Amino acid sequence: AGRPDTGMGQYWVPSGMAFWDTSTGHEITRFMHATMGHLGQLFFAPDSRSFIAQHRVAQERGGWRLYELRTGKERLKLSDASSEYGTPTFSRDGRYFAFVDPKNAIIIFDLTQGKVAATIPQTDTNVRLAFSPNNSLLASGGASATILLWDLKALLPPAAKEPAWTDAEKTQIWNDLALPDAAASYAAMMRLKRSPEQAIALLTDRLQWRAASKDMSKLIDKLGSGDFKTRKAATDALEQLGERARPSLLKALPQASSLEHKRRIEGLLGALGKPFTTPTGLRILRAIEVLDGMRTPEAAALLRELAAETPPDDPVAREVARALERAGR
Repeated sequence: AGRPDTGMGQYWVPSGMAFWDTSTGHEITRFMHATMGHLGQLFFAPDSRSFIAQHRVAQERGGWRLYELRTGKERLKLSDASSEYGTPTFSRDGRYFAFVDPKNAIIIFDLTQGKVAATIPQTDTNVRLAFSPNNSLLASGGASATILLWDLKALLPPAAKEPAWTDAEKTQIWNDLALPDAAASYAAMMRLKRSPEQAIALLTDRLQWRAASKDMSKLIDKLGSGDFKTRKAATDALEQLGERARPSLLKALPQASSLEHKRRIEGLLGALGKPFTTPTGLRILRAIEVLDGMRTPEAAALLRELAAETPPDDPVAREVARALERAGR
């Protein structure tokens, strides 16, 4: 990514982009500009699970968009226009993204609330920005050769507390986490981040890692049930277990009670080779992302529980380990 209008410094990719996981050497996703438009500058979130890019139309300045790295789909629109120069930045916890608009005002966007948190008028040009580690200060400096420190405690509004969720809202949030629509799933993730205590309770209850592990043979038997809801619930639970379910699924395959039962077992085994591509897989990945972003003792405790229950060769274990590594920083 660079400046497609001048070609200065970097080249402009006309067709699309691919993202790779350097720890495994595997491609994560690939997408074409035809499906998402041309992108200018690109910045990875601190957890590397999403990125913000300058969305451009022809040679016009573009606004900022948040994309989900795993799917390459747009999660959120931050702005319709931005400055051509300067360096935007994420806060260390990934909650805020600061950039300069075409009038040189500094915009601080709250990615947890999904809206602008503060606008700071200023006259410097070609501005670089940086948050302090605890988000209490924002530093700005540009062509004036002067660095200014902005007191974010005075500028940012206090966090609003989410009212208690109803059972229907909990189910909706849980279901939305598995949607292929990245914008709708991100809205659910923002609700979870805005209410950490309720989020921990919901994820602890719905993930059900310990309970599912104990009833694995019963879950596999239910894959052959004549009731769709029973089959669906068993499929989701086994998919959550990931690699822990592989030995039991392989053992049950020759003993399948019907062709449909066998097909479902084979489908689950096939999904293990394509992590985070199914709705349940995306839900797990997004749940880990939410816990990662909370940076609370309770979130870290749930991540450690997931780590203890997950085989080291499971892709989920790698994602949890990344989140725990960040929690210790």
